[in-house]
Amino acid sequence: MIVIGSLVDIVISEIIVNETSENNKAGSVITALRAFRLLRVFKLAKTWKRFEILLKTMAKTLKDVGTFSIVLFLFIFIFTLLGMELFAHKVKIDAATN
Repeated sequence: MIVIGSLVDIVISEIIVNETSENNKAGSVITALRAFRLLRVFKLAKTWKRFEILLKTMAKTLKDVGTFSIVLFLFIFIFTLLGMELFAHKVKIDAATN
């Protein structure tokens, strides 16, 4: 499937590049299609056991980091609201002195 996708990418890129050489949007489409070539690396996980273990560890770590990011965002949001409530009327800005 990945090889067929890569072949389609090569054929499409040759057709688009020959038709529109100055169009930059065509280049972005080609770049997006070439990103699928990176999936070939994940085929190695079937044969390399250590690489498979590494990918599983990275997936678990990303899941844990996602949970931590949500908790961190909630703390920042709560303390931002607390700071706005405590210090909202403490600072007076006079437009004449600026």
